[in-house]
Amino acid sequence: MKAKGARFATGIHPSVIISDTSIIAEGTVVTAGNIITTNVQIGAHVIVNLACTIGHYSKIGAYSTINPGANISGDVTLEEGVLIGTNATVLEKKTIGAYSKIGAWGDGP
Repeated sequence: MKAKGARFATGIHPSVIISDTSIIAEGTVVTAGNIITTNVQIGAHVIVNLACTIGHYSKIGAYSTINPGANISGDVTLEEGVLIGTNATVLEKKTIGAYSKIGAWGDGP
């Protein structure tokens, strides 16, 4: 669709605390209660669900999902399509490979 000129809405709840130095790409949704610190890059079509923290210099790949209460420390890279489970923690300077699931358990896809 994008190749044909489609544009996608980006939604950021007004309660989100976000640094002016962070970038959020098109089609991403950031729900209430999140804190996004300095120099964070969030790719296209990501969901950052309720009450998460994302530390400085982290990069969140396109199509990733960060479930409620997750904490991502500084200088973390989530490659494309990563799912971070509810209340999971990713320690600093880690890279999570494409389409990995961290701290998630269940019958989901």
